[in-house]
Amino acid sequence: RRFHMRPMGHIEMSQGAQDATSIPAENRPIWKGNFNVYWAIGVILGLWFLFVHAPLYLSSRGEPVSAWLWAHLVGAGGLYLVCMWNTFHTPSHGPKYRAAHVWLGRVAMVLSALGFATGAYISWRPGSAVPLSLGIGLTIGGTAQICTTVGGLWAIRGYKAQIAKEARLAATAEHADDVLLDPPTFCFGRVPLSKEFYLRMHVGCMFGLFLPACGTPAAMRLGALIGLDILIALGVFVFVLIVFGARAEGVVLDKKRF
Repeated sequence: RRFHMRPMGHIEMSQGAQDATSIPAENRPIWKGNFNVYWAIGVILGLWFLFVHAPLYLSSRGEPVSAWLWAHLVGAGGLYLVCMWNTFHTPSHGPKYRAAHVWLGRVAMVLSALGFATGAYISWRPGSAVPLSLGIGLTIGGTAQICTTVGGLWAIRGYKAQIAKEARLAATAEHADDVLLDPPTFCFGRVPLSKEFYLRMHVGCMFGLFLPACGTPAAMRLGALIGLDILIALGVFVFVLIVFGARAEGVVLDKKRF
């Protein structure tokens, strides 16, 4: 059912969010992204894990890297790198960044599935040499990875659908100073499913994917280096990364004035 009403505060806020996410004609300089200390710590941790710890660990094993492990490294490592870039440059930074963000996001969906499937097989196949505690930790991280990947996809699809809905309703409004609205839908009966809701959820899922989910293996290895049990390190460092992810999300959204 549809009805007419004058624009209220939530409509103005919605317009503000639309302005903040519109694509400028020019691209930002490459260094002028969503830089903040939380993102930087996540990048440093990820680069250390991918290009310092992992090569040293693999070379110390004294055995060839299996095809399954190579596939896992490509999936998990590639996803980690995509997250670093896609949380630094977002569509509002210019048309080239928007195109890169969208296509890298699609690639990340494939990499996420590849990394999770191969990691689960390596950890839990019969005769696996992966220690139980490490397998549990990796499975927790992999599950979080899939949940945040799917959540981010659902949120961005909802955001785009809401944009299309508002454009359609605005085009059929009877008066220029009136807005034609559908009755709002709600999440859990309380939170309106506006495009601001979907956008915040997408940003939150992507920082959750980048910092705590992709950062799980790095967190466990970092904890082991300082003498912590793997599962204790998982709990401590992943909690810290969750906090960092929430803070990074807030910083990015504040800069965009949502």
